[in-house]
Amino acid sequence: MIDLSDVNIKHIKFVNGEEIVSIVDDIRGDNIILEHPLQLNSIMNNGGSYTYYFTKYMPLNDDVIVYANASNIIAYSNVSDDIKERYIKASISYKEDPEKEDMEVNRQMEKQIRSNFSSLYGEDYEEEFDSYLETTTQHTLH
Repeated sequence: MIDLSDVNIKHIKFVNGEEIVSIVDDIRGDNIILEHPLQLNSIMNNGGSYTYYFTKYMPLNDDVIVYANASNIIAYSNVSDDIKERYIKASISYKEDPEKEDMEVNRQMEKQIRSNFSSLYGEDYEEEFDSYLETTTQHTLH
């Protein structure tokens, strides 16, 4: 197992509410240089707890480096070695095949949403779920 204690990976919360996990490469003036930042997302489980997952932060950017102004950060902390491992695996997965990772995230989200609908509506959740899907729209960037 690799010793992750020296890897400077932080959990960062921005003033707009977004949360990321990233390697903090350097600080230059007011800019914090982030390497392979991933956005931290969550979805509520039936019992009120949350499942957390990563998606690419700034997905239209092909660079691995992002500059963030320190004045936009309201909090940051170290992360556990377990989270470091999950972050590194997700970063590598995005680098190797971004579409595969996005499909897995979508699959996990759909599974959780179906579970939530099943708890709310019982055996007839499929009809309610299909109705929910019809009301959601995909957003296309033009």
